[in-house]
Amino acid sequence: MTKKSISAWVTCGGTSDDTAGVAKAFAAASHGAFTLTVDCPVNVKIGTDIARTIFIDDGTTVEFTGAGKFTVDNVQIPAFVIADSSHITLTNWNLEYDASMSVNESIGYETNGQFNPERPATRFNDQRLTPWLTANKAVVFDRSLGTVNAPWTGTTNACAVFFITGDSAYVNVSGMHMYVPANAGGERFIPVAFALGVNYKRSQTNLCDHAADGEVRCGSAKPHLFRHHLGWNVHGWVGGLGNSVFENIESQRYGDLQDAQGKNVGGIGKWFAPPHLFYFTIP
Repeated sequence: MTKKSISAWVTCGGTSDDTAGVAKAFAAASHGAFTLTVDCPVNVKIGTDIARTIFIDDGTTVEFTGAGKFTVDNVQIPAFVIADSSHITLTNWNLEYDASMSVNESIGYETNGQFNPERPATRFNDQRLTPWLTANKAVVFDRSLGTVNAPWTGTTNACAVFFITGDSAYVNVSGMHMYVPANAGGERFIPVAFALGVNYKRSQTNLCDHAADGEVRCGSAKPHLFRHHLGWNVHGWVGGLGNSVFENIESQRYGDLQDAQGKNVGGIGKWFAPPHLFYFTIP
């Protein structure tokens, strides 16, 4: 496969906001078009803006070489999403998480810079992930019997740097180094490195049955996956998955969500899950 440098889409200075260029580069590299090489520092500014999350589609290969580095700052929404996508290879990533997640769950969110007072995770799920599945994976949300959106997997999961959901398979992550600045306190740890959750399969029509017992019954799938080095974090992997391999994992210190004074552990009202390197559930 041919290789192309990300410098064709970004400034490579490491300080300018290159989020839009990164999204375009990933889209161009999808479906096996070429291997995208990150060989310079790149600033990926996500914050709480749900329009900025970057989706990684089928057949995308991204490798880091030389001075290649991503600096990301996503807060309560993912930086990168793999949804109903497969044959994705992420090699030798050098990713620094440089943000501080609020202990308050209701901080509001942005859409293309416009502020809204609702929870970021909920709005990301309903207003960004759901339409993306329809536009790119032919998932039909039939609302004739009521509201149906992409399945909700929790606020903790949505805080992940990488959010992997649905019928995603053959995702190979190797040689990844994810970390925070050397002087970062506990309030600046990576909230979640990888979140894994169920979602609707591609080309599926979803007319949910709201049963008498309160359950919402819809068809769904979970990710199959990996390999890696992980720096300071609150959670390494959270969620449910199948047919996965984890090898040569190295993790340094991790701890609870907290504020700069080491207080409000677990968030105000204890909304954030307690710390684990691996925190798997059965979907």
